[in-house]
Amino acid sequence: MRHITNKVLLFVVTFCMITVKLSAQTTGEGKISGKIIDAQTNETIPFASAILLDRKTKATVKIIQTDVDGAFVMTNIPKGVFTFKASYVGFQTMVRDSVSISDAVKSVDFGSIKMKTAKGNLLNEVTITAPKATMQLGIDKKVFSVDQSLVSEGGSASDLLQNVPSVQTDIEGNVSLRGSAGVRVLIDGKPSLIAGGNIAQILQSIPASSIESVELITNPSAKYDAEGQSGIINIVLKKNKKLGFNGNLSLSAGNRDTYNANTSLSFQNKKINLYGNYGYRYGNRIGGGYNNIRYLNPSNPLSTSGFAEQSTDSKDLNKSHNLKAGIDYYLAEKTVVSFSSGIN
Repeated sequence: MRHITNKVLLFVVTFCMITVKLSAQTTGEGKISGKIIDAQTNETIPFASAILLDRKTKATVKIIQTDVDGAFVMTNIPKGVFTFKASYVGFQTMVRDSVSISDAVKSVDFGSIKMKTAKGNLLNEVTITAPKATMQLGIDKKVFSVDQSLVSEGGSASDLLQNVPSVQTDIEGNVSLRGSAGVRVLIDGKPSLIAGGNIAQILQSIPASSIESVELITNPSAKYDAEGQSGIINIVLKKNKKLGFNGNLSLSAGNRDTYNANTSLSFQNKKINLYGNYGYRYGNRIGGGYNNIRYLNPSNPLSTSGFAEQSTDSKDLNKSHNLKAGIDYYLAEKTVVSFSSGIN
């Protein structure tokens, strides 16, 4: 029994000696310190990474960050030969090899470690262009960009609305939104008094080439009048936005003696935008219809008491001049005072 006890004690003592020896190999009294600065400006670099590696095994011995003054101190470093690295985003990694800690040299002070700016490749300016989306969803409205539509080159506002989803126009030019006729039409956010406010005549008089976008407001907010509770259609006319003097002229023609002309002129600087647009439209609108009505006999539903057939043909000639002029004064980046006037 005593023999077994002696063996156990011998094993425990040997294990403790090995543990102490390993601990002595991994910890020590060595110290490495320094301060990391920018080589170009001589300003300190806070929160840079300082790493100490075993030169032979490449294992990480210590890793710390510099303080707000760019200084660092590594303590409890064992004896050996190490590789020191300092790195920071935007700078070249600084390496010092063969850093030795021994009984003779227990403390190493690097002083000021200067790091150079990394040699990165700067990209040139990149410009990405893309056509405007046909439809844009807003908080309370849908905006359809129609200035690039083929219909806008030769038709009227009424023809253009036929290609806008959820909007229907009949042969007489009456407009409905999602099947409801109680719709209000605005021009640049305001009701138009052209032709006594007759919507059909207003839409026929506006050349499609002068329209930039169509806004559909299906759930009008409290800022709109009670009229048009089924929805509001806001037609936004074009307005030049380029700096300096600008102008353009467009002419188009179609079948059935349809002609459109549109011209605009503007001057704009950082404070003032002065603009004017003129549009002319000459066009024929041809339509037709057919009705077949049968009257049932009340006493005998299987027979008819009479019938009627009706054919209709219509042709409307439209000549219109549309002139708009205005001025915008920019009080601030998002504050503009505008005055505009239109004649038809």
